[in-house]
Amino acid sequence: MRFGGFGGWLALCGAFWAATATANAQPVIVDPDPDPAVDWDLRLEPVVLEPPGTRLASPSALVFFGPRADEEFLVLEKDTGKVRHFKHRVDQGDALDLAVDTCGERGLVGIALHPSFDPTPTPVTDPPTVRPPSQPQDWVYLSYHSRASDGCDVPPVNTVLHVERYVWTGTALVPDPLVEPDPNPLDEFEPFVPFERSVDATTAVGGTIATGLDQSPDLVTFVPRLYLAIGSLERDGQLQNNELAVGPLDDTGVILRLDENGETPNDNPFDDDVGDHTDPEDRYFAYGVRNPRGLAVDPFSSLQNRTLWFTELSDGEPEVPMPDEIGLAFAGTNGGYRALQGRVTPLPVPYPLVDLDLGAGGTPVSTYLNPPFSFEDKGVEPTGLAFGGREVGPRHLGSLFVGGGDGRLFRYAINAPRSGVVLSDTLTDTVAAAADDLTQILVGEGFGAISDVETGLDGSIYVLGMDSGAIHHVFTDSVRDLALSRAKVPPRISLSAKKPKVSKRIRVTLENRGEVAERIVGRDNLVSLLGLEISALSPADCAVPTATLIDPKFVRPPFPYIIGLKPKGKLKLSIDVEWECASPSPQGTFDFETRFDLNGAVIGIVDENLDNDVCPRAASGDDKGCGKLGAPLQTDVVRK
Repeated sequence: MRFGGFGGWLALCGAFWAATATANAQPVIVDPDPDPAVDWDLRLEPVVLEPPGTRLASPSALVFFGPRADEEFLVLEKDTGKVRHFKHRVDQGDALDLAVDTCGERGLVGIALHPSFDPTPTPVTDPPTVRPPSQPQDWVYLSYHSRASDGCDVPPVNTVLHVERYVWTGTALVPDPLVEPDPNPLDEFEPFVPFERSVDATTAVGGTIATGLDQSPDLVTFVPRLYLAIGSLERDGQLQNNELAVGPLDDTGVILRLDENGETPNDNPFDDDVGDHTDPEDRYFAYGVRNPRGLAVDPFSSLQNRTLWFTELSDGEPEVPMPDEIGLAFAGTNGGYRALQGRVTPLPVPYPLVDLDLGAGGTPVSTYLNPPFSFEDKGVEPTGLAFGGREVGPRHLGSLFVGGGDGRLFRYAINAPRSGVVLSDTLTDTVAAAADDLTQILVGEGFGAISDVETGLDGSIYVLGMDSGAIHHVFTDSVRDLALSRAKVPPRISLSAKKPKVSKRIRVTLENRGEVAERIVGRDNLVSLLGLEISALSPADCAVPTATLIDPKFVRPPFPYIIGLKPKGKLKLSIDVEWECASPSPQGTFDFETRFDLNGAVIGIVDENLDNDVCPRAASGDDKGCGKLGAPLQTDVVRK
């Protein structure tokens, strides 16, 4: 779900951006209302990369993976061809370095993870003595443009758009060994068929990619899909709705839908010969687009009816410019370019669009849909887009965030069917004229040219600046506060030579005193969050007790280990502790202290009040403390 190349666009519009952005200006969240009590409830912070002085050169896209506390991500540099790897915001080196064509909008433009991606490293020997394993949880897709000769205008034009699959090793992206024409019959998975297409233009080249899960043709399972948006290359053929054009379909101005191996699935809208995928249109999911910039599968839409959103830069005559769009593609969508763009109501008669195929009774398979939103102001230039998750707060959960080439960040609430945006006042017609007030959708400004907008693993939003080389983090401004409100330990335990080992339970209550629902995923994360320590207060000849968390009933198999804690919600937990003083330990009393210290940062949870994270603690102000009057949580182990 990435934005295509920026080079030509920057060359054309660089003067405009330079005139409207100050070199040292910092982006800000824009207050949507003059009333100071009304705001977006969002914060903005720069992502400071380490070591000091680390910068990104013309970054075009990024993607996050791994535990959210690691904040691990890959960033593409459009013109250098490098895939940069960061973890904890620290530069880990280049994961890959490709030779790319940087003419105009060409370059390293798209990245997407397989829907089953798991960042656990795949070991690769160096030099390889055996073929490394290749499996979906390691797959990363890249799209880029290559050129065999130097110079943008040197004939013959031999630039090629590539879509390739790579294997993530934990530190690097290596070519997928499962590539035609040399498949290994012992491999469990099918080989990937690389996509290649010649590109003879420097504008409207596209290349952005996205992945997602769709319902399979058998309506029983769900299967991964790879989407590729190709620009019109400034052509004027059938795929640009020129009914007078002749010649074969040329894969321009289309969104392709492929399976995880680069093959054509059997359920594409224009594929009427199951098993025979020789026609170009067999791969098409939608067509009639000019210059797609962003591409994203809506994770909040139904798995039975996944929706694909995209941004598109149009053109048109200077006197009658066509609007830029935030589009929505269903199977068989005709985006209307060059005949129709923006909101058209009612549709003209006769219908001016080219139908690629006719269904039963001569009914057109393709359909023109009015875009959810369009900009008549050509200065906005919508680019990357992503959907907000939990960490942007409940108000923005499921909303669509869209970046602009003019440095503004927009936010749209999506309707219940996930098929359009919810607007009011002058924007109810879903068209932004140059004079319209955009307050209800404008979230931030001053980012410089935005190349990508990405959802982090925690559901927050990251904004990538093409000209600034900066990453900014957008997240909820609501109060975040996890606290320990109660704990109880066994006060006394008796052991003897005949009973050297005893199990007793410790009980603790975790409380959400913040304004945002918190989510804990995985047993290990819950254990790490609690920060339990049991230590001897005096020299003891007894072993340090071992503690085992008892899983809450609602997360035991077959249920997923996901704990949601609403504001003011409480989670009561029990921990089995095994106390042991094996013979011939001396007789006597040995004191042990139990202590909890919440550590949300370890698992990527924001906790703004650390004063109530420790137990035991004394009461203070509105905080009633934890433990009995804040006294130590002490257990006396008596060895008889």
